[in-house]
Amino acid sequence: MVDRATPDAAGSANRESTDSGIVLWGPPGSGKSTYLATLVYYNECLDEQARRWCVLPADGVTAEWVSDRVQRWRDGAPSPKSLHAEPQALSFRLYSLPPARAGLFARRPAAAHVEAALRFWDVPGESYTGEIPDAIVRQMVDARGLLLVLDPGFDPPEGRERYYERFFLRTLGKLTFAMQRARAAAHAGAADGAASRDVLAGDNRLTIPVAICLSHLDEHPALREGDRVRLLRELFGDSAQLLEKWLTTWEVLPMSATGGPAARAGADPAPELAAHPIAWLLDQSRHGVSGARGAQAAP
Repeated sequence: MVDRATPDAAGSANRESTDSGIVLWGPPGSGKSTYLATLVYYNECLDEQARRWCVLPADGVTAEWVSDRVQRWRDGAPSPKSLHAEPQALSFRLYSLPPARAGLFARRPAAAHVEAALRFWDVPGESYTGEIPDAIVRQMVDARGLLLVLDPGFDPPEGRERYYERFFLRTLGKLTFAMQRARAAAHAGAADGAASRDVLAGDNRLTIPVAICLSHLDEHPALREGDRVRLLRELFGDSAQLLEKWLTTWEVLPMSATGGPAARAGADPAPELAAHPIAWLLDQSRHGVSGARGAQAAP
């Protein structure tokens, strides 16, 4: 139950109403829908003395969308691609819950509260490699953080390097252009609906924190190695350097939405490290360090 009387709860509500929270995006087939569905239904905290994340749909449309995907998973049916003619906005709430079991000398934990919103647009993944709808761009530039899901096993016909170069340039380029346009309008004294704040550094890099999630951790043991930034460059070639060129604050974080072959064979998913990208993004926005450091390899 959310304690609305606590300062944390009030602050969380204010943050949720004034920004777009965390926005999830990624190329076609990267596992975005599966990730969200398993976060809602199957994510567990293995550390009983740590605060827990709970992800819930924020409205009926989103709840129905999640339920449909989970049912398809249980029936062994593939997750459907979006067939909507217009982008469908889905909204989730991230709750921070007290530990399941407090330590012997631990302070009394803060009450459960809404930590942030999590946004996702149900559109064909190809939308991010083509002309990105303006509504998505506006939400991304107003976000506290961006959660980018990439499948390290995806091997497009044109080659990974060329494919991801086009993908990164399309999205990051349009975000930067939207901010430059909003900045110019602000300097001219005009209101511009493209963005409500300036998220460009002096060198025009985006200061919004970006968690780069390499999915299917269970299929790629190399993702468990320490130098994941180097691995990112090996996987995506020179296109990975575009992230350093366009972003000030990003992290490479492997995860698995399903947990392994048993889940794919019909057992319930057992997500691994699925909440870590969200925790990292919240930490960046909470401490206001966006733009204060560059890429760092996860420990």
